[in-house]
Amino acid sequence: MDIPACLKAATEFRDLCREANRNADASPHVLEGISQQILERTPQVKAIADMSGIGQPGDYAQDRFLMSGVPVVFHLAEKAATQLVGHLERLEETEAMLGPTGPKLAAVGLHAWVWTAAASLWSGGHYREAVQGAYAAVEQQARLKCGMTESGYATWVVFRPKGEENQTRLRLPDVDRVAEPESWRSAHDGAADLGQGCASNMRNLAAHSTQQFVEQEALEQLAALSYLARLVDRAEVHMGGA
Repeated sequence: MDIPACLKAATEFRDLCREANRNADASPHVLEGISQQILERTPQVKAIADMSGIGQPGDYAQDRFLMSGVPVVFHLAEKAATQLVGHLERLEETEAMLGPTGPKLAAVGLHAWVWTAAASLWSGGHYREAVQGAYAAVEQQARLKCGMTESGYATWVVFRPKGEENQTRLRLPDVDRVAEPESWRSAHDGAADLGQGCASNMRNLAAHSTQQFVEQEALEQLAALSYLARLVDRAEVHMGGA
């Protein structure tokens, strides 16, 4: 998170709200330009507020950054933006006192195959179904890439270093087979193991369970699937067992 850039955006938004509120009695024509700038910047400031941890969607981000009267005034937006500016100004100081918070995993940064399949279910709190749908999407991409008919656990043999002569294989281009044979084998066995582990632990468990997943664990499962998706995405198709 670029705190100085976020602080600059939040401060500019707050100042625009202040200007609109000071001119609340002016003609609509005077307010039109300021109001348009505020509305255009609102999604960005919402995202900054959510990412900074100052509030939850539907509380801080959605409710307070709305027009609150006619003529257009932005008193709630100004108040919320002032709070956000103060929070960002003290964020580095707070982190220094509390210690490092570690990296934050943003769901929207997951591989598109995973998040596209999971997003709508995730928003409804259906975490088990979101993981199940994300796994199915990644497996489908692997099968389409290789023209496979196998599904589930059997899909991921496509990464194994050895195979039958008539089998299509996925090969990772960032490891040199000749220069680094051990690393090459490890990379492909690891990819296969990851895929088969996801098939067993996510696909099969999700299909045979009605118990809802815990949100944090479900997010971690999506992260594993995202990495698997990136391996499939960048892999090259090789014909034959090699």
